[in-house]
Amino acid sequence: MGGEEMKKITYAFMILVFLTMPVLTGANAAGEAALEELYNKVEKVESALMEKEFVHDALLIQRWDYDGAGGFLGGLFSGGAKKKLEVRIANSNTGMESDEASIRDLRGRIEKQIYEIAASYQSAGDFRAAIKWYLRLGQRNDEIKFRIATCHKSLGEYGDAVKWLMDMNRTDEILLEISDCYRLWGRNADEIRTLFDIVEPFGNSATEYRALQRLTQVDYSEKLTDFPGFNIRIYSAFMFRAFAMQSSSWNETGAAYREAVKYYSLHNGIDDEVIASRRIISDYRYEYDNQIRILDEQQRRATERYMDMLHEAERTLARARREYDDTLERGRREYEQKIRELRDKVRHWTNEVTRLKSAGSPQPEIDSAMKWSEQYRRELQRLDTSRAREEFIRDYAADAHRRFQRARNDYDRILRDRERIIEDMIRPYRDNVERARRAMGMVERMHSEVYGG
Repeated sequence: MGGEEMKKITYAFMILVFLTMPVLTGANAAGEAALEELYNKVEKVESALMEKEFVHDALLIQRWDYDGAGGFLGGLFSGGAKKKLEVRIANSNTGMESDEASIRDLRGRIEKQIYEIAASYQSAGDFRAAIKWYLRLGQRNDEIKFRIATCHKSLGEYGDAVKWLMDMNRTDEILLEISDCYRLWGRNADEIRTLFDIVEPFGNSATEYRALQRLTQVDYSEKLTDFPGFNIRIYSAFMFRAFAMQSSSWNETGAAYREAVKYYSLHNGIDDEVIASRRIISDYRYEYDNQIRILDEQQRRATERYMDMLHEAERTLARARREYDDTLERGRREYEQKIRELRDKVRHWTNEVTRLKSAGSPQPEIDSAMKWSEQYRRELQRLDTSRAREEFIRDYAADAHRRFQRARNDYDRILRDRERIIEDMIRPYRDNVERARRAMGMVERMHSEVYGG
């Protein structure tokens, strides 16, 4: 470009800046004037609020004089004055609440005005002024932090930009912006590291794909030294993309697979991409075979674990059976002991009645003995039956019977559900086999579509 042409461009740019600057400056001046007015309003309302608070405190002291011990008699004889004071306190509260609401509203308007001034400076390209105004904001959410970071980035202050971006919620979009700052800053290793943070694990989002594309474009001579697995990591991400795109676009699938094969070739030092693609098929076939071997081994272990479960259930059932039988036997002995005791008591009190009558004892004593004799006789009659015997022993052994029943149910369930139990144990490994089989089939199809068999 000649010197005259450069002068014309520079002159035109200066005219544009000269024409634009008064408009922007005037707009910002008006905004700053409006902001100053808002500050003045806040100051006036705060002053008024302070005066109301002094008055309110004085009213509260007066009410204390009515309510406190020292003002007890005054409280008795000044009911009307106290009610008027309560009204004044309520009105004072209302006035203070109104002022507080006004202050909150004004401060919100101040924040909005500051934001608008900062944004206008940013739009005009005065990033230093924009940063100054953004920093005056009391609330700095992620949007404000991003704007500050963008201003620093535009000024070439990439370290400050990264600092603000790091303070935000670390989404993939923010990480992508951080990586771009590192790129402009010349910190390629940090750029690559951040991009890998986005693409690993690869979920095929638009942001992840942009990060993957940037990784393929990084011009950094030391990348294989700093990141020995660089090419194979890129290969893995492109393979994930190829798998993800199969259901929607074979063109995208083929493009992703070609990229994957290219980086696989680079990692393994293979010059022929067709050979590299066949090697990839072999890798996936090996993985499929390996998953089958793992499944077979896990099936053997699951069968062993099942037999251990069954034997443990058998042992638990046998223990519960013995405990139940022992409890039944104790229940029988307890029952027989109970019957013997009742018979002894009936015999004792029957003999006591006879003795008291023979001795001419007072009638109340005889009646009491007869009462006990009759009570134990009725209890004996109630219990000394086959049905009562069965109920007594059953109730005595109820807990042991429940444990035995539970153990028997567990044993029956394990014995009955053998196939389901083993299948539940090996299902994750069977799923791995199926995933490996599908992946192998997809790779074979991609190879056929891209390289023709």
